Amino acid sequence: MNGDSETLDTEALHTVGVRSADDVREALEWLGTCSRIEEIGPGGRGAAAAYRWALDGSAPRPSDGALGPRDSGPVADRERLGAEERAALAAAHDTARSDEERDFAHGAAQALGWILGHTGVRF
Repeated sequence: MNGDSETLDTEALHTVGVRSADDVREALEWLGTCSRIEEIGPGGRGAAAAYRWALDGSAPRPSDGALGPRDSGPVADRERLGAEERAALAAAHDTARSDEERDFAHGAAQALGWILGHTGVRF
């Protein structure tokens, strides 16, 4: 039984939501390969922010830019990921925000939805 829990702990270290950390890293790298940042627009920048935060919880949160604890590692906790997705969705539908802010939030929400397994479509 001890070997099983060690395997589960090792898997948890490499998982972000329902995705592997490598899959999330690949999604972030794909966004970085766009020849010009304008190609991905605010939605792509929001998705990239979400992927960065999910891979490193000390990075700025896409919803409000707040920094997490230093060296916190990947955000594997689905509660935190879900809370951030909900915050991004609320921002995406907030008509008091600019179109660019709403597009950024929509991209972040879409990326977080993919990480959580709500969709098979990656940004």
